[in-house]
Amino acid sequence: YHEGLTAGVTGSGAVAMIVGLGSIAVGSAAILPSASAVGCAVFMNTPNGACVGYDLTQLPPGNWTVHDTSAYHTPYLVGSPCANVGLELCDNDPGASPAYALIGAQGHKASTCYALGPRATATPGGGGLPATASTALPTPGAPPGIIITIPGGEGGRTLIYNLVCDPTAPVDQGATAMMWSSAHGLTYPVEWKHPAACPKAAARAQCPPPPPPTLPPTVPIPTAAQLAYQQAEIVAIVCFQMDTYAGNDGDPGCNAANWNKGINTSSPATFSPEKLNVSQWVNVVATMGANYAWLTAKHGCGFLLWPTKTTLPDGSPYGYDVGSPECPTQVDIVAEWMDGLRSRSIGPGLYYSLKNNFYLNSAGGGLVRPGPLLPGQAHVTQAEFETLQLAQLTELWSGYGNLSETWFDGGWAPDMLPALKELISKYLPHTVAFGGVGVTPNAVKWVGSEEPSSLHGPIWSTGSVGQGDPDGDVFMPAGCDTVMLSPHHWFMGPPSTVRTLASLIDVYHDSVGHNCVLELGVAVDKTGVVPADQASRAAEFGAWIKDCYGAPVSAAPFVTLGTVSTLTLSAPTTIDRISIGEDLQFGQRVRAYTVSVHTGTPPAWQLFSAGTAIGHKQIDISGVDVLVTAVRLNVTSSVAAPKINLVAAFVRCSNPA
Repeated sequence: YHEGLTAGVTGSGAVAMIVGLGSIAVGSAAILPSASAVGCAVFMNTPNGACVGYDLTQLPPGNWTVHDTSAYHTPYLVGSPCANVGLELCDNDPGASPAYALIGAQGHKASTCYALGPRATATPGGGGLPATASTALPTPGAPPGIIITIPGGEGGRTLIYNLVCDPTAPVDQGATAMMWSSAHGLTYPVEWKHPAACPKAAARAQCPPPPPPTLPPTVPIPTAAQLAYQQAEIVAIVCFQMDTYAGNDGDPGCNAANWNKGINTSSPATFSPEKLNVSQWVNVVATMGANYAWLTAKHGCGFLLWPTKTTLPDGSPYGYDVGSPECPTQVDIVAEWMDGLRSRSIGPGLYYSLKNNFYLNSAGGGLVRPGPLLPGQAHVTQAEFETLQLAQLTELWSGYGNLSETWFDGGWAPDMLPALKELISKYLPHTVAFGGVGVTPNAVKWVGSEEPSSLHGPIWSTGSVGQGDPDGDVFMPAGCDTVMLSPHHWFMGPPSTVRTLASLIDVYHDSVGHNCVLELGVAVDKTGVVPADQASRAAEFGAWIKDCYGAPVSAAPFVTLGTVSTLTLSAPTTIDRISIGEDLQFGQRVRAYTVSVHTGTPPAWQLFSAGTAIGHKQIDISGVDVLVTAVRLNVTSSVAAPKINLVAAFVRCSNPA
């Protein structure tokens, strides 16, 4: 027997020579960052920046016999890239695969089979693309579709699906042709024409951010995830946990005074939101204008907002989660949260506290305390505690799809760093991590205060601490986290009111207007809804942002010559604020600038403002109305040629600023 394939030529270089496929863009040889996959749905960035999706679950089940185009006419058995061909079809055991070369084939039975590509499980029909799969779009000019490359088959074989968009093809049509060329060695391309290969427009949040351009190392540049986070500007925080019922805003909110007394926080039955409405939370987030949002999936008490499958060291259920038999909720709140955000194209996030777990007798620094336990606390050693934390993070990070943001609040046990780095690299390689310095290249630094109005001086996207460092050698955006409630509370319980709109406007200017991402917390009450006063203030705040900064006074583009960018207005206009910004995919380059306005009266150009950091956005407000015909930004100092992407002027806002 001879397979009709020349051995010895494998790898991506060979793939580009496959007959009928053209030059495949295998340089993006990983599902991320060029694409993301949830089950057998694939989402990809197109060259023009659009997000498209392919629902490969629409490919019909079953197997199809096809032959190659060589003189040997070798038969192959081909199924969906998301399924396994049944192993019972082969007398030998080649391992699970979506396709096989059949040797000594009689019908669908073969004396020997070669697996052309691996599957993650050995279950026929098991869902999801193999972990080794990479995806690419067809080359320009080729018919639309998607190309899926699956290396790792038996003997170094590589399987390629050329799925061609054909909206007229029958939905039950299987693989149509096995192509062959002596140049490509142990690579097996199969053509499949089907409506499932036709791209459909998808929400931006379902695709990973496109990678930034490669630049000289002298200017720190963001990862794609960091750039997307900086551009998000506003992140909503939704706080709902056992702390809500404890009436204690501490971390942990559970303590000896309430664990087995009063509210009895040791019992999952205490967590009883009778009006639970996750969709309402999502609506509050959306009306606020948030582009990302995250939920306290686990806080310091140790209670989980998802039904965990993790167990205690003795093998018994974890027992302190919404899936516990005593909990009246019995709702996977995390799943509803993730689905709701994605339906509104909001980047989803989850918070898991590693420093505290009162249920497991850990309070501070991720360390299990010595001494006797309270009734209802579970005994674990330090090693067992860390193993359980990693197992729960694995559930969160692998079971609910892509995350836009995660949080490391207050650190972790000293010896957990290597395991955390490995875990986040495996499951969240393109997710920003607030407080994740040293854990991931996608780290976000805390600006240093939970009240942006207390900050003084510029905020830099370089440097890894506080308000940053213009001479820092890493790019790391700053996050400004604060709350909707006054006095300062994250969870409902302590007496509080809602911040005024004027206060939130100050927060906006002190964060977003100074190159910091605003992370604004709202608190869910014991019934499971965001109270009306918070919900209405969030909507009022979002409406104010649109009203004030949604439409600049001129739609004309500005013109840049060297270090000077000039915006000419279509008519003399009275303004009181100017917004400027850098294209941070090239790094934060500006170190000092001036803004001048042309008033038409001598001296024609008058100084409007001056500063140091610009970053993603800097909003300068004069405090007085000025009639101008043009705006000029002059970069007076920079570490490299400035890349300005925003010069805009605005009239005084109708609400107080």
